[in-house]
Amino acid sequence: MSRYRIPHHQFNIWCGWSPGTQTFFAQVWPIDGVDGNDGPLLRVGLTYGEIKSLEVLRSHLLPYTRIPNDIAFSLNVDFATSEPRAALQDLLCRIEATV
Repeated sequence: MSRYRIPHHQFNIWCGWSPGTQTFFAQVWPIDGVDGNDGPLLRVGLTYGEIKSLEVLRSHLLPYTRIPNDIAFSLNVDFATSEPRAALQDLLCRIEATV
């Protein structure tokens, strides 16, 4: 699994690719003390195959930030070079997603 921090002055932003769940993911958290909110402002890519493209990930993050070119490049490499899942792994994740 890859994980990258996107520098931002107002938020802690993380994104990455999870080959195990075949999804891109992102989290946006307020920096401590901002607006008194300590929970995540955004959490996406939590379920199997939820975000299948970098473009969809970008659309989720757009209200907060843009994905820098170097991180976008790394995410594309992570996606392109991840090992395909075995059929049994795929079946188990699909079953788990329905429970």
